[in-house]
Amino acid sequence: MILSPGADTLPLRRIVVAMNPHADPRQAEVRRAALAEAFDRHGATASFVDVTDAGALRAVLEGRQADCDALVAAGGDGTIHTVANALARAAAQAPRTGVPPMGIVASGTFNYVARRYGVDGTLDEAARTVVSGRSIDIPAGEVSGHLFLNHCSLGLYTSIIDARERHKATFGRHRWVALLSGLATLLGSHARPRLRIRHDDGRERRLRASMVFVGANPLQLTELDPALAQRVADGALALVIVRAIDLRRLAGFAWRALTGSTVVDAPEIEAEAVRTATIVLRRRRLARIVLDGELRDLPPQLDLRWHERALRLRVPAPGGGTDGAGTSAPAVPLPDVPPA
Repeated sequence: MILSPGADTLPLRRIVVAMNPHADPRQAEVRRAALAEAFDRHGATASFVDVTDAGALRAVLEGRQADCDALVAAGGDGTIHTVANALARAAAQAPRTGVPPMGIVASGTFNYVARRYGVDGTLDEAARTVVSGRSIDIPAGEVSGHLFLNHCSLGLYTSIIDARERHKATFGRHRWVALLSGLATLLGSHARPRLRIRHDDGRERRLRASMVFVGANPLQLTELDPALAQRVADGALALVIVRAIDLRRLAGFAWRALTGSTVVDAPEIEAEAVRTATIVLRRRRLARIVLDGELRDLPPQLDLRWHERALRLRVPAPGGGTDGAGTSAPAVPLPDVPPA
């Protein structure tokens, strides 16, 4: 993938902000005005696009040489996921012209991507980073042509997210709805799909699993396994398999996680670092998976791959100025993580 040419530390003036006006319609106008004011303070002009409108995103990127120096994801990890994939598709379709870098104005619950790269500050700090920071290449995972910056998951976690979205559509987007929905899914029956897994070292095996989790962000893995998190930070994906288990054993697994025990020590768990792998869901026409918190239906063969340079991201310049240089993502420090 060929990314945008040119100096990575030049101030950017034409900013397009992708946000979801439907997530909180009452606050959408207020937030849009605050974003426009923040970019204006730093000498840039911001226009806006609905992140849920794929055609509008595509039009921005097709005409970006005249209108877009950076495409900014303003929202949570789901919004960042959508913008990242729009940029990746545009880069694949126009490799010679490249694509603009991605910026982030984080306003989600966890903000794992923003936290990983140090762009989870205030609105003013985020605007300054986009305009006057520097661009670096960042890694990502890919599953069957779709990028993910945090995780790809199937099985139980997918059932939880699927149920949560259905319940929120009925009862509203409230935290208590998400909590009760998750508890109801955990206490109910869940699918244990039959899988065939081909590892990057040539191994192939068949099994049933309650959940498969593929992690691309070490911040999501530090509680699970610090050593595995460090291997992901060094350049890999974490492949975590929860074997088919009953409710009693699932409760024990959850208890280990809640009490701070190293989850991968549980006998139900397998975890390893991979660069590539293939997961085939047997007897399924489609695989319902979760990518960075977003539900997707993909063909039942899931081809996983780690990309060293998947996207270009705006991050703070060294010292907070505009004189940073270099295009390779720096090592991500993980507190209290021993070397693998």
